Amino acid sequence: AQLQRLYDRLCGPSGRLDAHGLKIVFSTLGANFTDADVADLLVEMDPQNKTLDFTDFVTVMSRPLDDDVLEDLRDAYNVLDRLQRGGIDGADVRAVLGDFVSMQVSPISANEMISEFMDAKEDGSKEALLKLDD
Repeated sequence: AQLQRLYDRLCGPSGRLDAHGLKIVFSTLGANFTDADVADLLVEMDPQNKTLDFTDFVTVMSRPLDDDVLEDLRDAYNVLDRLQRGGIDGADVRAVLGDFVSMQVSPISANEMISEFMDAKEDGSKEALLKLDD
């Protein structure tokens, strides 16, 4: 469900994810893919359209991460955790999306993005901050 919402937010008018949308996903995750890397991935997944349908998107997002990508994700998390609280919240996401990808997100949307990835506590409530291991 989380991947579907992300996919739906970034799809182009064709209903498929293009290079620009995929690069936003990767940069938001802290993976430093070049335009050529993204283009190669799209050609690999769909040589004719060079876009991803939802099934292809899930396949790409499910691939195991190598150590360099994991390190990039840790670095990205540290950028998001700008106050070094050991967690990130909607305000952190809004700031980074605005600064790095010029994407304006409402406070409600940013909080929804974060809460989608947070682990529920035993009582069903959510933590206040998204932790790295979530």
